[in-house]
Amino acid sequence: MRISIKVIANAAQTEVVGFVGEYLKLRIAAAPEKGKANKEIIRFLAKEWRLPKHAVQIESGHTSNLKIIRAQGLNPERLRAYRA
Repeated sequence: MRISIKVIANAAQTEVVGFVGEYLKLRIAAAPEKGKANKEIIRFLAKEWRLPKHAVQIESGHTSNLKIIRAQGLNPERLRAYRA
């Protein structure tokens, strides 16, 4: 499954904000330097979605705040919960 996300780096804590339009908005408590924010995104989403880290990958947008994430084995119901 592919998910478009919008990332706000250097947040006070890492959390899912919810959907803003077509993007799942995340606040990440890591700096956008040397891949730190990207590693935190993968770590957090894998834990949040109860997937192994290797099942969550950044497909595009490695240096952008708009990214496309591929999550293998993600139940679509987990994403629907963020729209509520």
